[in-house]
Amino acid sequence: MGEDYIRHRWGFREDSQPDLAGFSGLEELTLDGLYGDLPWWTSQIVRVLKSSPSLHKLRLSLSSTTLVHYDGAGERKEFDDYFDQLCEKYGDTAAAPYASAHYTSGPFLEQIHIENTNVYGYHEIIDIYAPHPRHHGILFDAFGPAHCPNLRRFTVAEYSNNVHHFLATVQDASSARRLAVSCRNMKLDYELAALLVPSPEYPSLPLHLRMLNIDLTHGPLNMSDVDDDDREDQPGKVGSSPKQVLENLVLGDNGTLEGLAVHMAEDPDVEGDFENQGILVDALAKLANGTQLVVVADSATARLYELEQLVKVAQLLADAAPRLRYIGTYERYYWRVCRSNRDDTITLGELDEAEVGEVELFRESIWDVEIY
Repeated sequence: MGEDYIRHRWGFREDSQPDLAGFSGLEELTLDGLYGDLPWWTSQIVRVLKSSPSLHKLRLSLSSTTLVHYDGAGERKEFDDYFDQLCEKYGDTAAAPYASAHYTSGPFLEQIHIENTNVYGYHEIIDIYAPHPRHHGILFDAFGPAHCPNLRRFTVAEYSNNVHHFLATVQDASSARRLAVSCRNMKLDYELAALLVPSPEYPSLPLHLRMLNIDLTHGPLNMSDVDDDDREDQPGKVGSSPKQVLENLVLGDNGTLEGLAVHMAEDPDVEGDFENQGILVDALAKLANGTQLVVVADSATARLYELEQLVKVAQLLADAAPRLRYIGTYERYYWRVCRSNRDDTITLGELDEAEVGEVELFRESIWDVEIY
């Protein structure tokens, strides 16, 4: 059985209904953008699951068009409960190794991504989640150490207040140190850097994570999961400079951090360089076990930069980080950091596509920063 047969990833046109009956023995399955009749998809997916007892990775997502259709038809339950329904249907089959994947797969779960963002309909935004800050339609606590002790990567589309509340209440420091956390959008006054700061509201903070992404381009952070309008004492926002964010990252790290994705602004005075490049260099020198680094910036001009300009910046950052093994810039160029045993000379070797896929920080597009 060839590799292409064992691992499949599909994205679908909106007019397609492929027959999955011929696929069996899969170990990984990704179905992105399921469109149309969801009960029909359920039957197809259950069929594949029944014939793939060794499946250990499953990724499913619904297309926005499907959500708009069911919402407009007054049938929200079809997508609100879709994944629960799928687990129940699979649990009803004799081939199912467990009664309900939703409730019993936690001990084996290593990676979770939650697309916690609303969908734009024809004339309005479809609010997928409830508005209350701590009841957002997703039971985030189900992914905490008590239920998912082997979780290694937790990613979300938006770092909203309820996501911050979930992470800020993780009391098991050793679990936090095993966790890679990232989000695509940190433009909602909350961001991961808030986990690095002590808080009277959250005794577990600061947390030190195995991997994370930070944004050094925007202003005050919201350090609370309570909206400003609901606070009686003072707003939750505090000033946090890029220098302070990086100092917080280093403080108490104790060799925990393995990977870092940093969103930086370009330096308007030096083509190809970044603002705050110097303080990032200083921070990298103090992160003893940082092996993977990505630097991104929201600029269309990056496409115009000569490769040697980006290599210059990558070389500077690699020289600063004592254990760095991989570095990427702009999600376009990725290098292996090669260190000479004789004279400590550092050179960069560009990775091919297959090698990029083997580096955890480079592998998932969720680490890319989405600009609005």
